[in-house]
Amino acid sequence: MKSRVAQVVIGLGIAAVFVALSLRQVNVADVATELRSISLWWIIPYFFVVLLSHLARAERWKLLLDDEADMKNSRMVMMSAIMYGYITNIVVPRAGEVFRAVYAGRHSGIQSTKLFGTIILERIIDVFMMLVMLLITFMIIVRDPNVLNQIFGTDGAFYIQQLTSATGLSIIALGLILTLSILWYLRNKHQTQSGSDEVELTPDHEIHPIGFKNKLSGWIKNFFRGVISIRKLKNWPLFVVYTLAIWMCYILTSLLPFYAFGVFSGFGLEEAFVITVVGAVGVALPSPGGIGTYHYMVQTGLVVLYSISPITALSYATIGHFINIMCLIVISIVLFLMNTLYQKRNPA
Repeated sequence: MKSRVAQVVIGLGIAAVFVALSLRQVNVADVATELRSISLWWIIPYFFVVLLSHLARAERWKLLLDDEADMKNSRMVMMSAIMYGYITNIVVPRAGEVFRAVYAGRHSGIQSTKLFGTIILERIIDVFMMLVMLLITFMIIVRDPNVLNQIFGTDGAFYIQQLTSATGLSIIALGLILTLSILWYLRNKHQTQSGSDEVELTPDHEIHPIGFKNKLSGWIKNFFRGVISIRKLKNWPLFVVYTLAIWMCYILTSLLPFYAFGVFSGFGLEEAFVITVVGAVGVALPSPGGIGTYHYMVQTGLVVLYSISPITALSYATIGHFINIMCLIVISIVLFLMNTLYQKRNPA
C-alpha cells in the first residue's frame, strides 16, 4: 500500500514539474483563448480512431492466448481489461498492467501470471516499434541542418551528420554485429558451463531458480524464455497487421488535432509521425496518464522542430491529450455498463 502511495506522490510530483516547464513561456489565459477558437469537427473521427486502436490491441493480445480453450467471452474481457488498465494508470502510474492481468484472469479462466507475461511481451514489442520509429524520426530530423544546429549546436550537428553518413552508418553496423557476436559467444559459453542447471516453471507459473547461486540469472533466463515463446504464435501475419494498425492509429491521433489549428495547414503524416514518437517518449515517463510529460515533450517538439509558437504548441498538446482521456473514460463507462448487463443476464 505504501509503495502505491509513493507511486502516486512521485507521479504527481513529476507531472507538476513538467506542467511548470510547459508553462514557462506561456500565459494560461492565452492558451485558454486559443483553445476557445479551435475547430472541433475532428473529435468524432478521433474517437473512432482511438476505439479502433484499442480494439486492435485487444485482438493482438487475444492472438497470444488463442491456445487457451477455457477463455470465456474473450473479446469483451480483453477489451475491458485494457481500458480499465489505462484508467488505472491515470491514477497510479504503471499499476494498470497489473490490474489488467488480474481483471482478465478473474474473468477469462486464465492464470493472471501468464496474462502478465503476455503483457510484458506486448511491451517488449511496443518498445521495439518505438526504437524503430525513433530511428526513423532521427533520420527525418537529420535532413534539416538548421534543426540539428538548434538542437545540438554547430559542433554536435557536424558530428551527427558524420555519423549518419554512409561511412558512419557502416561503422555503426559493424560495431553492432561485433557486439552481438560477442554476446552470443558469451551466452553459449555460459550455457555450456552451467550444464544441467535450469530455471523451471512450476504449473502455477511461479519462478524457481534451480542450481544458480545468483537468482538474477534465473530471472534473465525466464525473461528470454518469455520473449522466445512468441514463436508459438499461430497467425504471425495477423499479429503484425494488428501491431501496425495500433501504431497507425496513434499517428492518426496526432494528425487529426492538426486540423483544429490553422497554423498546422500543410502538416501531414510525416509531422504526425514525428510528434507521435515525441509524445510517446513523454507518456513513457512515470506521470499519471502522461499529464505534464506528454504536454512538455509535444510542445518542445513542435517549437524546436517546426517553429510553432509555444502557446499554439501547448494548446495542441492539451486538446489532444484531453480528448484522448475523455475517449478512454467514455469507452470504459460503456464497457462497464455492457459488462454489468451481461452479468445480470448470465449470472454465475
